[in-house]
Amino acid sequence: MRSRKKKADEFIQLHEKFIDEYSKAVVELDAAIPAGISGSTVADKIEELKRTVKRKFGGKVEEVQRECVNKKRRRNLTEKATETLRTWFSDHKDNPYPSDAEKAKLARQCKITEEQVCNWFVNVRKRYWSK
Repeated sequence: MRSRKKKADEFIQLHEKFIDEYSKAVVELDAAIPAGISGSTVADKIEELKRTVKRKFGGKVEEVQRECVNKKRRRNLTEKATETLRTWFSDHKDNPYPSDAEKAKLARQCKITEEQVCNWFVNVRKRYWSK
């Protein structure tokens, strides 16, 4: 799955391209409306420009919207990872704050990120001390 930064950059590029196309369309529309042209002709031209923009960008905008809606689903840690972290916690209840080196080691053992290790310990300390 692409990173959020890459998606954001892609969306910004798409948005800039849309703005350019829209600006061109406005200039084109302005040039196509000589004095005395009827309102129905202007409306037809506007509808034609809307269809052109939708045809060029509609699919891409829908794709980006789907990707934003279908964010990565939150996953629980594996049983093995949870057990490893619980064991460490119960062995260190007097000081349940792993050092940076211990966090890195636990992350490798559990095959998770150090941030996940930190979050797990924050949550388990909160639950443990609130009892």
